[in-house]
Order: sequence, then structure tokens, then C-alpha cells
Amino acid sequence: MENTLRDFLNTEVELAKVMFDKRGEIHIMFVGQDASGRRHPVLAITYGDDDKDAAAQMARVYFAAHGIVRYACHSEAWLLTVPKDQPIPATRPKDHPDRFEAVVVNAYDKGPNSLVAMMRITRKVNARARLAPVEITEGPSIGRFANLLETKQ
Repeated sequence: MENTLRDFLNTEVELAKVMFDKRGEIHIMFVGQDASGRRHPVLAITYGDDDKDAAAQMARVYFAAHGIVRYACHSEAWLLTVPKDQPIPATRPKDHPDRFEAVVVNAYDKGPNSLVAMMRITRKVNARARLAPVEITEGPSIGRFANLLETKQ
């Protein structure tokens, strides 16, 4: 098992790059890791927000049943960069004119740790889609795919 959450994230980022390079897209996928280091890939087939909520619940149940101690979520997302001194727009990123598309890999463990790797996608007519270099940030994370590990109260 990788020693740190960052090591785990780096491994998952490399996997996401390979998958994107082969297919030009990423489907939502969770990769859990148990205490022995065994990986548990779980592909989520989603068509809308209800399916994404169901996928998150399915992953939560799977992780609890298999003793998962850390996990990553691979996805594509519309993102928006907002300067710190600006309010967050009410418009969802997918509907905002300044949005950009990215492959995102989030990594979580049972503690408060979370890491996010983001690679912007460049799509050009008559050319393969490409990923920009990875940008990694750390800190708390929110969203339907965040904090899916059961925590002891």
C-alpha cells in the first residue's frame, strides 16, 4: 500500500491519464484501497444527477463492506475559477460562459485529509483531446462523492 494519500493520488492520476489517452474521456470510477493495499475498482454508469447520487451511495456501501481505508474518484467535470475576492456565481459551472472542462481525481482517507488533482482538457476539431499538466490542491472537499468512508463517531 502506498504510504501516503498523496502517493495514492499520484498513482490514480497516472491511471486517469492512461484511460483518458486511450478513450478521450473518463467515466466516473471509484478506486478503493483496503488496509492490505488491495485495490477495488468500482465503475459507475451515470446518466444524470439521480444516477450520480445512487453511485455515491453504492460506493459508500461497497467501501463499508470491504474495509476500504482510502479511495479516489475519477471523473470529468465542468469547473470555474473564481478569484478569492469575487462572489461565487449562482450559475452552475456547466452553464457558466467561463467554464472549462477537466479530468478530476479526488482522493480521500478516513481522516480529514483530501487531495484534488485537476487536469484541464483541450479539445480541438480533428485532433485528439489532450490533458494539461496536473494541478494538485489539498483541503476539505464537498460534494456527492466526498467523504464516502464510514467514520466512527
